[in-house]
Amino acid sequence: MRKHGPAGRIVPACIPISIDDFDEGGLDLFSESYVQTDTVRTIKRGAVIGKKGHVSGEMKEMIEKLILQHLKRTGYTS
Repeated sequence: MRKHGPAGRIVPACIPISIDDFDEGGLDLFSESYVQTDTVRTIKRGAVIGKKGHVSGEMKEMIEKLILQHLKRTGYTS
């Protein structure tokens, strides 16, 4: 789903991530994975079944930037 952002730009609600977006480990090569940036959730440690790797610093910065943009648009932060 896409939403219209400032100046009518289309802002993706989620961004695809691939094996190249990881510094360590990664994802299943045969399935698609996405980061949903318009919903912030806290996941309890016990709910995590397994960890497959660490996203790169560049990807982490992009994810954080998109989450902050969404929070500002929705009034959750200034």
